[in-house]
Amino acid sequence: MRQLLKTTALFSASLILLSTFTFADNLPIPPKPQKLTLQDAVLLSLRYNPQVQSAQIGRVVQKYGLVVAKNQYELQYALTGGANFNYSKSLGVPSHSSTYTLTPSTSLNLASGATVKANLTNTLNGPSSGGTYNPALTLSVTQPLLRGFGSQIALVPLANAYDSERINRLSLRNTIITNIVNVVTAYYQVIQAQQSLEAEKMTLDDVKNRLAQNNLMIKAGKMAPADNIQAQADLTQAELGYTSAQNTLLQEKLTLLNTIGLAPDANIIIDPELNAGDDSVPAIEDAKQKVLANDVGYQTLLINRRIDNRALIVAKDNQRIQLDLTASGTTGTNSGDGPSSGPGALLNGANQGGTVGLNLTVPIDDVRARQNTLQAKASLENDDLNIRSQAWSLETNTINTINSLKTLKAQLDIAEQGVEAQQRLLTLTELKRKYGLSSALDVSTQQLRLKTVQLNYIQTKINYLSTVLQFRQLLGETLEDWHVQVRY
Repeated sequence: MRQLLKTTALFSASLILLSTFTFADNLPIPPKPQKLTLQDAVLLSLRYNPQVQSAQIGRVVQKYGLVVAKNQYELQYALTGGANFNYSKSLGVPSHSSTYTLTPSTSLNLASGATVKANLTNTLNGPSSGGTYNPALTLSVTQPLLRGFGSQIALVPLANAYDSERINRLSLRNTIITNIVNVVTAYYQVIQAQQSLEAEKMTLDDVKNRLAQNNLMIKAGKMAPADNIQAQADLTQAELGYTSAQNTLLQEKLTLLNTIGLAPDANIIIDPELNAGDDSVPAIEDAKQKVLANDVGYQTLLINRRIDNRALIVAKDNQRIQLDLTASGTTGTNSGDGPSSGPGALLNGANQGGTVGLNLTVPIDDVRARQNTLQAKASLENDDLNIRSQAWSLETNTINTINSLKTLKAQLDIAEQGVEAQQRLLTLTELKRKYGLSSALDVSTQQLRLKTVQLNYIQTKINYLSTVLQFRQLLGETLEDWHVQVRY
């Protein structure tokens, strides 16, 4: 039994393998078209769309900018070394010497604006120079007392780096949201093109049927051939309309595939079902607040204003007098022997020194500093104007969108009622034809009218869904609607 099952499985696998090739030319059978839902299109675009991929790649470099800014306020380490060989001859007597140095050093920038540095110089003289080892440790501190003093000035680069990171995150979020909106819009356009193609096909079939009936009547002598010219002209127009609708559908599909990031030869079938999703409309004031809190452009303006405000603080600080307190201390020495050599030279107190001082710089008629201050003030004032203008624009857009949603919702209800009414009329016409009270032409006419009102309903629904999509984008709810989580 086991051998029989194995033989059967191998035979079935062989049939499956053979079925993937045509016996005519041994070419693979074209893949079956794949059904593409709207959710599938959105998720695929997040993976394959070039703009989204580029934005995600750029985030790798952008995030490192904050790492670099943080590193400026962490301990910095360095290690330097050197080897020098000297040769000379005096009065015919040659001499030579060698010196080796190795100096580890470290520095730290403090929030107060101070800079602390320490370095340990290790000097090793060659045998011809006594073979001594002379270490020396130096510690120095520089603390600004006026210009550059305090965390408000010293930490400006770090604060700007954090704000730049926030802007970069908003930019990535905006790229993804824009991509989702573009994909959904392109998907709607394909559905509309499909509906238009179906309407043109029904029109073409109706003209062909009418032309066939006219030919029968001409053969029966009940219609003059000249009376059939209009039907022939209608057939030409219907064929042209159908061909144009086919081309439009092809173009819309290519646009959708390009927006998603798929190859133009991808064989897909679009799901014609349309779902409004969350189309609830909050109160106008609540919507305004939500839009301002989530709009990427508005939030970017607010962040840029903070950056420009710091630039003004720094520009004003650069006009102040510079007064720096410096202090340094050294233990050990770079030469000598006895107590000046060996590791003990750092601790025996034989060679020590220190300095404390004040360095004063008074700017006199610093035109460049005043210019920078004026430019910073102008930038800040422009930021305030742009923020106010953007806020008013967003509020106006919110009010207009809410009003448009209400109007389109009413139009959608009316269009749906029109479809229901036309459906009932078609049913009644078919029933009358069953009892000989109407003709096939009457039924065909009512079918065309039903298709027309259905097409109008689809168009109205797409307009409504597109407005809902824009409104959800305004509210900042697009990612939540499509269950997308951004990895920043």
